[in-house]
Amino acid sequence: MEHSDEETLTTANIPAWQKMFQCMQPHDGTEGLDNPNSKTIEILQKMQAHYERTMDEWRAISYRKVISILKKTKTYIQTEEQARAYPHL
Repeated sequence: MEHSDEETLTTANIPAWQKMFQCMQPHDGTEGLDNPNSKTIEILQKMQAHYERTMDEWRAISYRKVISILKKTKTYIQTEEQARAYPHL
């Protein structure tokens, strides 16, 4: 009996350090619905799109990175101090 790759690769087989990568997260369009930072993420996505249109590659990348981190954050980031205290921001 043959097993497909999906059957043999379960989340139990994936090391914890690999689960942090963006490619290991499900992207079904619902990840931002329950995020307390969803309004901030929405604004940052507009800024990212602006910098992509103006061909400012490095700023667009920076916005993309912080958006990715905020999507994983389960607490509301209100101040600069909170953002600086957060390990990935």
